[in-house]
Amino acid sequence: MCDGNLLVYNIDLSSIRQLGLGIWYPNATLLSHFENLEYLDLSDNNIGSWIMPEALCRMSNLKVLDLSSNPLNGDIIPQIRCLPSLEELYLSSIYPNHAFIPALSALCELKNLRALDLSNNSINDENIPPCLLRNLSSLETLYLSRNLL
Repeated sequence: MCDGNLLVYNIDLSSIRQLGLGIWYPNATLLSHFENLEYLDLSDNNIGSWIMPEALCRMSNLKVLDLSSNPLNGDIIPQIRCLPSLEELYLSSIYPNHAFIPALSALCELKNLRALDLSNNSINDENIPPCLLRNLSSLETLYLSRNLL
């Protein structure tokens, strides 16, 4: 979607990639050129990791990011913390969980986060970072269903 000035502010690419194509490693620099982007949905695309993940930090206006249902390894989570405007983050059903869970503490730096979905990720009482509940003062909604709490 574009605004009145034809600047892209919304990209929804959810479920566009067929599972038979294998794991996808998109180049994050392609998305970083959308400087006005506020909404990005890449859920259910078999994304395993990113090429040039630090390029995501250039999306300083991004407010909503959905990476649910992708086999992300842990390297994307530390890059997400450099998105200062992020208000909603959806990370439901990230598999394999063993690579994803240790990086969760990086989310504690997202001070503007209002909604966080970590449902269906095998998170338990021992591996959930305590800072998620302490540091995220703007958080209004936290989804933790279908975990091992």
